[in-house]
Amino acid sequence: MNTAFTKSTADVLANFRVTEHDGLSEQQVTDSRKQHGPNCMHEVVPATLDISTNTSIALAEEPPTPLWEMILEQFKDQLVLILLGSAAISFVLALFETEGDWTAFVDPAVVCFGNYSRSMISMLM
Repeated sequence: MNTAFTKSTADVLANFRVTEHDGLSEQQVTDSRKQHGPNCMHEVVPATLDISTNTSIALAEEPPTPLWEMILEQFKDQLVLILLGSAAISFVLALFETEGDWTAFVDPAVVCFGNYSRSMISMLM
Protein backbone atom coordinates (compact mmCIF):
# COMPACT_ATOMS: atom_id res chain seq x y z
CA MET A 1 0.00 0.00 0.00
CA ASN A 2 1.93 3.00 -1.29
CA THR A 3 -0.67 5.62 -0.44
CA ALA A 4 -1.62 4.57 3.09
CA PHE A 5 -1.52 8.19 4.20
CA THR A 6 -4.53 8.95 1.96
CA LYS A 7 -6.64 6.08 3.31
CA SER A 8 -8.72 5.89 6.44
CA THR A 9 -7.46 3.97 9.45
CA ALA A 10 -10.01 1.21 8.88
CA ASP A 11 -8.88 0.75 5.25
CA VAL A 12 -5.23 0.44 6.23
CA LEU A 13 -5.98 -2.01 9.03
CA ALA A 14 -8.12 -4.10 6.67
CA ASN A 15 -5.40 -4.08 4.01
CA PHE A 16 -2.81 -5.49 6.43
CA ARG A 17 -5.35 -7.79 8.15
CA VAL A 18 -4.64 -6.44 11.64
CA THR A 19 -6.55 -4.72 14.42
CA GLU A 20 -5.64 -1.60 16.36
CA HIS A 21 -4.60 -3.72 19.32
CA ASP A 22 -2.80 -6.52 17.47
CA GLY A 23 -0.01 -5.53 15.12
CA LEU A 24 1.69 -7.58 12.44
CA SER A 25 2.71 -11.11 13.29
CA GLU A 26 6.36 -12.12 13.22
CA GLN A 27 5.78 -13.94 9.93
CA GLN A 28 4.17 -10.87 8.34
CA VAL A 29 7.09 -8.71 9.49
CA THR A 30 9.63 -11.18 8.09
CA ASP A 31 7.79 -11.42 4.78
CA SER A 32 7.48 -7.64 4.51
CA ARG A 33 11.18 -7.13 5.20
CA LYS A 34 12.10 -9.74 2.60
CA GLN A 35 9.88 -8.06 0.04
CA HIS A 36 10.52 -4.37 0.83
CA GLY A 37 13.75 -4.34 2.85
CA PRO A 38 14.22 -2.82 6.32
CA ASN A 39 12.15 0.21 7.27
CA CYS A 40 14.94 2.77 7.42
CA MET A 41 16.15 5.96 5.75
CA HIS A 42 19.58 6.39 4.21
CA GLU A 43 20.78 8.44 7.19
CA VAL A 44 19.63 5.80 9.66
CA VAL A 45 22.21 3.41 11.03
CA PRO A 46 20.61 0.19 12.28
CA ALA A 47 21.63 -0.72 15.81
CA THR A 48 20.92 -4.35 15.01
CA LEU A 49 18.88 -6.22 12.44
CA ASP A 50 17.75 -8.92 14.87
CA ILE A 51 13.97 -9.14 14.43
CA SER A 52 13.40 -11.24 17.54
CA THR A 53 14.77 -8.58 19.91
CA ASN A 54 12.65 -5.81 18.35
CA THR A 55 15.45 -3.30 18.90
CA SER A 56 15.11 0.28 17.77
CA ILE A 57 17.38 1.93 15.25
CA ALA A 58 19.52 4.97 15.94
CA LEU A 59 19.94 8.03 13.75
CA ALA A 60 23.42 8.92 12.65
CA GLU A 61 24.35 12.17 14.38
CA GLU A 62 26.62 14.92 13.14
CA PRO A 63 29.35 15.90 15.56
CA PRO A 64 28.52 19.13 17.43
CA THR A 65 30.00 22.37 16.12
CA PRO A 66 32.87 23.53 18.37
CA LEU A 67 32.30 26.76 20.33
CA TRP A 68 35.25 28.55 18.73
CA GLU A 69 33.86 27.82 15.26
CA MET A 70 30.44 29.18 16.24
CA ILE A 71 32.11 32.37 17.54
CA LEU A 72 34.12 32.83 14.34
CA GLU A 73 30.99 32.38 12.23
CA GLN A 74 29.51 35.47 13.87
CA PHE A 75 32.25 37.66 12.37
CA LYS A 76 31.66 36.66 8.74
CA ASP A 77 29.06 39.41 8.33
CA GLN A 78 30.49 42.53 6.66
CA LEU A 79 28.44 44.87 8.83
CA VAL A 80 29.92 43.32 11.97
CA LEU A 81 33.44 43.74 10.58
CA ILE A 82 32.73 47.38 9.72
CA LEU A 83 31.37 48.06 13.21
CA LEU A 84 34.35 46.38 14.87
CA GLY A 85 36.73 48.36 12.66
CA SER A 86 35.01 51.62 13.53
CA ALA A 87 35.12 50.69 17.22
CA ALA A 88 38.86 50.00 16.97
CA ILE A 89 39.47 53.35 15.23
CA SER A 90 37.29 55.13 17.78
CA PHE A 91 39.19 53.44 20.61
CA VAL A 92 42.56 54.52 19.18
CA LEU A 93 41.32 58.09 18.73
CA ALA A 94 40.04 58.06 22.32
CA LEU A 95 43.55 57.14 23.52
CA PHE A 96 44.98 60.23 21.85
CA GLU A 97 42.28 62.59 23.03
CA THR A 98 43.84 65.48 24.92
CA GLU A 99 41.10 65.97 27.53
CA GLY A 100 41.85 62.64 29.20
CA ASP A 101 38.18 62.05 29.97
CA TRP A 102 36.82 58.49 30.07
CA THR A 103 33.69 59.46 28.10
CA ALA A 104 35.63 59.13 24.85
CA PHE A 105 35.69 55.37 25.42
CA VAL A 106 31.91 55.07 25.72
CA ASP A 107 31.23 54.93 21.96
CA PRO A 108 33.64 52.08 21.16
CA ALA A 109 32.55 50.22 24.31
CA VAL A 110 28.87 50.43 23.30
CA VAL A 111 29.63 49.22 19.76
CA CYS A 112 31.69 46.30 21.08
CA PHE A 113 28.99 45.40 23.62
CA GLY A 114 26.34 45.51 20.88
CA ASN A 115 28.39 43.18 18.67
CA TYR A 116 29.04 40.86 21.61
CA SER A 117 25.33 40.73 22.48
CA ARG A 118 24.34 40.04 18.88
CA SER A 119 26.92 37.28 18.60
CA MET A 120 25.80 35.60 21.83
CA ILE A 121 22.14 35.71 20.82
CA SER A 122 22.96 34.34 17.36
CA MET A 123 24.99 31.49 18.86
CA LEU A 124 22.16 30.51 21.18
CA MET A 125 19.71 30.31 18.31
